[in-house]
Amino acid sequence: MSLLTKTIVGSILLFIAFCFVSSDIFPSSCELNVLIVLDRSDSVKGGFNRSRDFVLNASQELNIGPHAHSVAVIAYSGKRYPRQILPWNFAKNNEEFYKKVKQLRSPGGTTATREALLDAYVLMESRNKSIPNVIMVVTDGQSQDVPTDAARKLQ
Repeated sequence: MSLLTKTIVGSILLFIAFCFVSSDIFPSSCELNVLIVLDRSDSVKGGFNRSRDFVLNASQELNIGPHAHSVAVIAYSGKRYPRQILPWNFAKNNEEFYKKVKQLRSPGGTTATREALLDAYVLMESRNKSIPNVIMVVTDGQSQDVPTDAARKLQ
C-alpha cells in the first residue's frame, strides 16, 4: 500500500472517529459523502483483490445510511474497459455496501486514473452538497494517463 493511500485512509478514519467522539462541531450522525475510486486493472498480480479488501475493511468504520454516510464507488481500469459506477446511496447500509463491493471483479487492462477522476467530478455534482466530502482513490499501479488536471478539478 502506498504512503499516499495510507495517509488518505488514516485521515478518513481520523475524521470519522472525530465525528463520533465530538458533538461540538459535527452533529452526532456526522453526515458525510464518501466517494471511493477503485482501480480494478490488477496491474500488480492479485493487487485488485487486496485493494478491494482494503476498501471493505475501511468501510467497517463507516455508518452507511440515509442520515449518516452516503457512499458511491467508481471501479475502473483501462480506457477500453467500461467503468462501473455505483451511484450515491447505492447501498442503504454497511451490509449492502459489503455485498456489492465484494462482487466487483477485475477485467485487467491498464490504469486510466484520469478518466476515473473525470467521472468522479461528474458524480460529485449529484452528491448531497450540504454535507462534507471525502474522496478516496485506491490504486495498485501507475496511471497510464496523467491524472493531475482531473485531480485538481476535483479539489
